[in-house]
Amino acid sequence: MSNLLASPLATLINFIDFRAQEWGLATRTDAETAGHLNSAVLELRRLHDFEEVAVSATVAFTAHATLPYNTIALSTFSASAVDLWMPQDFNNANNDYKFWRMTPKALRDLARGDFDTYEDIDHAIAHEGTNLLIYHNTVETMTLRYYSKYLVATVTTGAAKEQFNTNGTTADWFLPENEELLILKTLQIIAQKEPQTNDVYDRITIQFEKALAQEKLNHPSQKMDEVEAMSFIGG
Repeated sequence: MSNLLASPLATLINFIDFRAQEWGLATRTDAETAGHLNSAVLELRRLHDFEEVAVSATVAFTAHATLPYNTIALSTFSASAVDLWMPQDFNNANNDYKFWRMTPKALRDLARGDFDTYEDIDHAIAHEGTNLLIYHNTVETMTLRYYSKYLVATVTTGAAKEQFNTNGTTADWFLPENEELLILKTLQIIAQKEPQTNDVYDRITIQFEKALAQEKLNHPSQKMDEVEAMSFIGG
C-alpha cells in the first residue's frame, strides 16, 4: 500500500502552520518546520513499523568456510538492502526454516556454543551496521522481507530516503499514508519547545497517542521477535 495523498512538503508545512496557529504556538519559518518534520519522521520510525515501507530483497547465500554463520553486506542483496530497519522474515523460497532474530552478540554466543547460549535455535540473523549476520550453512538463495528506514520520497525521482529536504520548499512527501500522525508528532515537538504551552503540549500528546494506537491496531507490526538472552542459573 502506498500513500495516495502524497502531500508535498510545502503542503504539509502549511497544514502544520494552520494547526499551530489554532493551538496558539509561535510562528516558524518553513525551514524550521521542515527540521521539526524530520525530527518527527525519526521518532515515528522508532515508534511504529509502517506497512507502506515493507520491502523484500534476495541474496545468494554462501556458507562461511569455518564459522557456523557468515557476514553478508546488505549492499549485496538485490536492489540493495542498506535501508534495513527491522526484519519481518528471512527464509528460502520454500520457507523451509525457522529463523530467529538476535542481537549480534547473541548470535556470536550461539556460534561459539557458550553455556549461556540459546536452545533449539538452528537458524538466525542479526543486523549489525551495514551487514547481516546469517547463522546458516546451506548455499541457496534467501529472501529478506523487512521494514525500510526510509519514510520519505524524493520529489524528482520518487526514490525513498530518510529525511525531507530542509529548505522547506521542495515537494518531497511522506511515504506512509497516515499523514495525520506525522502532523501531530511535529506539532508535539514544536509545543515541547515552548515551556509556556505545557497544557497545549499535553493535549496534542493525547491526540497523538490516540492516533498512534489506532494506527498500530489497524496495521500491527509484523517484525520478527527478538530472542531473549538465556543465562545459566544453578550450582
